[in-house]
Order: sequence, then C-alpha cells, then structure tokens
Amino acid sequence: TAEGNWRTSNAVNCDYIVVAGGGGGGGGRTHHGVAYHGGGGGAAGGYREDTSTGLDFLFNTTYAVSIGGGGGGGNNSDNGSSTGGSKGNNTTVAHSGGTFSATGGGLGGSASGYSSETGPRSGGTGGSGGGGGGSYNAAGSGGSGNEGSYSPAEGNDGGNGNSASYQWGSGGGGGGASADGTVGGNGSSSRGSNSGGSNSGAGGAGTTGFDSVLRAVGAHGGHHGEIDSNDANTGGGGAGGWQSSGSSGASGVVVLRYTSNATLTGSNGATVSTTTSGDLKTSVISTSGDITFT
Repeated sequence: TAEGNWRTSNAVNCDYIVVAGGGGGGGGRTHHGVAYHGGGGGAAGGYREDTSTGLDFLFNTTYAVSIGGGGGGGNNSDNGSSTGGSKGNNTTVAHSGGTFSATGGGLGGSASGYSSETGPRSGGTGGSGGGGGGSYNAAGSGGSGNEGSYSPAEGNDGGNGNSASYQWGSGGGGGGASADGTVGGNGSSSRGSNSGGSNSGAGGAGTTGFDSVLRAVGAHGGHHGEIDSNDANTGGGGAGGWQSSGSSGASGVVVLRYTSNATLTGSNGATVSTTTSGDLKTSVISTSGDITFT
C-alpha cells in the first residue's frame, strides 16, 4: 500500500497475503507388497499477495475469515484401488468491498498399473494443479492451476505422471503464484533442486511474501521417498505416496499488514498473531473466525 494511504477516518487499508489449503498427494501402487508406482504430488493452495491496492476494513466492524484446510492424502493399494488425494479448501476473507478468495490446491493423482484403475489418476485443478500419478502404461496428466482465473495468476499447472513400465515415475504438484512459482516436473524428468527420489517429479517452487515467509510449495510425486513442505498455515501440497498413502496438504493463512495506529483482534475462533516493526503491524490469521479493527 502506498505510504500515507494506510488509514482514513473510518477504515484501514491492508497489504495482504491470502493462501488456500494445499491438495493431498495421491496414493502409491504396490504389487505383492513391493513398491510399483508413485502417486502424484498435491498442489499448493492458491497464493494471492498485494502491496499496492490492498483491502479496506471499516473500524469497529466484524469480518469473517475462513482458513482453508489441506486436502487428505489418497490411499495406497496392492490391488488396483489406489485413490487420488483430496483437493484443498478455499481461504476467504470478508472486507468492506465484499469477499476475497484463494482457491484450494488440486489433488495429486493416484498411481496405477493399468487404465482400468480409475484413481483418479490425473491431478486435479485448483489454485495450483496437482501432479498426475505414475503408472505402468496409463499415467495421469497434471491438473491446471489458477482455477479462479485471477490476474495475476494464483498458481501454476501440475506435472504429468510417467508411463514408465518398470521405471516408476510420478508427477509433481504445481507451485505458488508470483514470480517464484513454477510448473511441477514430469515423472520422467531429472531430479530438481528440491527433488525427491530418483526421477520423481519435482514440486513447483513456492513464494516468499512481504513477511519473508516461504509458502505455497508444490509437493513431489512419490518415488523412493517423499518430499513436501506442508507445515500448518503454509498452503503446501502433500507428497505423493510411494509404497504408502499420500500425505495431506497444509492449511492456508491470511496475513495483513497495516498502520501501527490500528489494532486487530480475533473472535469466534480466529487466532491472530501480531508483530510491530516501526510504524507497521503484521497480523497472521491462522484459524477461522471473525476479525475486527479498532
């Protein structure tokens, strides 16, 4: 927000970061108890940040905030019934002009042996798209990101799974929005900078916000180990399963930065943690409820 526009007589203007819940990773596929193919990585929740226009909140007015939960991981199977993960949930925050939202991350597709295994094998659409599951000959496709059709985009696409016969590849989840977000890697790709096991699809990079916190990291597809960045309130995706179920995605968050002359309090379940630096306060809202500025 431009200097001098933080506060009027009846409202406060806030810079914001709004992150939705990450998608759950797809379940792996075993054969006679032995690892066979890896599930697709869950996508990061949609990431939206602004430090120019911001959001306005009237003083002494209660606004609802809903923090999106992460999606659950899909189930591993030895008999062809592996399942994809679950989509993350949207995060929404009411303000004086309406309601502002970010879209939950797409699910990671399930691993499979053949096309008769329905999974779903492909990654789901969402704030970022989930990775497709690996397979013998019927790998899933990566899901599309920016489901909310926002500009700038809230996320990126997921990587395709790999039909690798006995090479066992898997897709990666999509990353967060802004310049640092990238598309998740294919299951057959070489290892990325934060990759999992050999030939796993790398998750898309996250975004570091104005509060210097990295969020909205896409998870890797399952392949000889799983990697994700899905701590609470980061919006990260859950890793795809490898001889295991997929991991759950992380919950989302709302971060507001505003003049230190105002005070933000939470009620009805909202947890608000505030720090002050100079003439600005930064409040992290980590659970759903109501907020009020005074």
